[in-house]
Amino acid sequence: MNARKSIEIGQRINTLVQSLQKTPLRKAVCPTRLRPGSLEAKVAASPYASILASPLRHCAFHQRRFPSQMLLRFGLERSSKSAIYPFPEVGLKKPAGLNDSKRYVRLRRPVLDVVARNGSRAIFRGQTEFKKDTMEEIGRELIDYVYAHYDSSNFIRLKQLLPGEWCKDPSFSNDTTTSTQFQCILLLSTPSSNDDEGFCQMDHHINGMTPSIPCYDISKLWKEKSDPSHPMPENGSKDEIIAYGVPKHASTVKLAVALWRCRAFFS
Repeated sequence: MNARKSIEIGQRINTLVQSLQKTPLRKAVCPTRLRPGSLEAKVAASPYASILASPLRHCAFHQRRFPSQMLLRFGLERSSKSAIYPFPEVGLKKPAGLNDSKRYVRLRRPVLDVVARNGSRAIFRGQTEFKKDTMEEIGRELIDYVYAHYDSSNFIRLKQLLPGEWCKDPSFSNDTTTSTQFQCILLLSTPSSNDDEGFCQMDHHINGMTPSIPCYDISKLWKEKSDPSHPMPENGSKDEIIAYGVPKHASTVKLAVALWRCRAFFS
């Protein structure tokens, strides 16, 4: 009986393999060729879909798996004095020398603070210690990653109507349509009275649209920009509000994800 069952299972597997070999694979469709308004187009333009679709990785702190965009990857870097330090890998930056050990930790500041204080040795199972400036380095790298994907050519200038309510600024654009959807709002300059507000505020609206979108005060990020050789984005006076809407498009997903990761670290 067992032999007969194994033969039947083998035959089913062979049939399945043959059918898969005969069926041509569907080619991935370029996001720019997707039909506007289709489910595929909406998923391709969603940063949250991109985050959830990232490969699952094991968080060494929570001992469970998360999408990798919600985690921060660490390698090991050996100093000239033979000391070993956890090295945060943000973007394309990698530690120098041999790096055969990778660990992932949830990208949240409270979690990283605990790991930096007393969890490093447990996670890497060895005598490793965080450098004193590791948290500052993580912040700088996250900001640089935002800057690398910052392209204002498609941004839309906004005008504030009420706190949390925005509209397209007619003095900068003749487009008054309300059909444009946005990933987020970027504040490049705010009055000095808003200095105490956080990096990210939720429940903002453009043109009275129902879905709320995040509003990022990236002027706080540019103050800590690690590479002053590059020109900074536009800045206004201390009493002027300069804000842009980032259109919801596949080309702006990486910027939106980078801002979300900054929010997870700085908030």
